[in-house]
Amino acid sequence: MGNSSLSGLITKKLVIVAIVFFIVGSIIGYFKIQSIKHDIEVTSIKELQRIVLSKVSAKEVAGITNAISISQNVAIKRALNTNNRSLAINALKGLSEDMRNGTPFKHIKVHIHTKDVHSFLRSWKPNKFGDDLTGFRATINKVAQTKRPLSAIEIGRAGLVMRGLAPIFDDSKNYIGSLEF
Repeated sequence: MGNSSLSGLITKKLVIVAIVFFIVGSIIGYFKIQSIKHDIEVTSIKELQRIVLSKVSAKEVAGITNAISISQNVAIKRALNTNNRSLAINALKGLSEDMRNGTPFKHIKVHIHTKDVHSFLRSWKPNKFGDDLTGFRATINKVAQTKRPLSAIEIGRAGLVMRGLAPIFDDSKNYIGSLEF
């Protein structure tokens, strides 16, 4: 009988040791998995941030490039110089069709501003013009002050909007307004 109780005692101790090792191993495994999960989450967040920033940067470049290009349009310059909105309306109508047919930009909005930061023409609402934008359009004010193009994300009535803005100069290099794409 002494043998069976000794083997029973050894078996009990081995089972207890096995249970303790299992519990300790499970706890270590759990924390190791949590650490790996955290590392994957951090890496994924950083990669997603990089992708978003890259896409935002590409949109900024597209916006400012288009604004600069459109601001060089002779009809738009002439329209601002002569206060002839019809010239600008016709120029933007053709431009909108060309962009819709030849680029990923299907619903472009171009806003032309006078040198004193008033609305000259909204391509999507040609009958709404003349309003003073100085009080709430910081980007247009900045272009009017610096006479330099810029791109920015701005909060407007449509929510957050990516804008590319460029100054417009006449043939004598006088600032006559700005254009927003």
